[in-house]
Amino acid sequence: MATVRFSRFQVSRKSKVDRRQNQLYTSDMKVRIETQNRFYYPDLLVTGDSRDRDTRYYKQHPKLIVEILSESTKAFDRGDKFQHYRQLESLEEYVLVSQTHPAVDVFRRTGDRTWEFQPYILNETVRFVSLELECAIAAIYEDVTFAPPATEDSTEDVD
Repeated sequence: MATVRFSRFQVSRKSKVDRRQNQLYTSDMKVRIETQNRFYYPDLLVTGDSRDRDTRYYKQHPKLIVEILSESTKAFDRGDKFQHYRQLESLEEYVLVSQTHPAVDVFRRTGDRTWEFQPYILNETVRFVSLELECAIAAIYEDVTFAPPATEDSTEDVD
């Protein structure tokens, strides 16, 4: 399985994210969902809300959250966790990055309770509307080698 080096993405993009208005955090920062009394550690979050400067160990008002999907967490990240994240009024985009193939799924808030789904694949450019930033899928997956998909020819019957 490939390991997406999103930290490389975030470091290279950090200079392009307006640091006067936004703070970028990696997986060591918690997000608090007050309505659910829950905390999560997203792989990446960006907040531009001044209220988040007052909290050192967690943030409550992110505008962008990114999760790197794994086989063990992808159902939860797409399901219950996204349901909880949607309670954050400040959240504008929720981004899911595949580890098994070059694909990025972006969910954008379009209204109080509505979200737009925009999938991106290899050779496309991801739009992060909340940050006014674009990034090629190839840059996110730079130096990542994916395992070839299993085929019937690659398995042997054992008697």
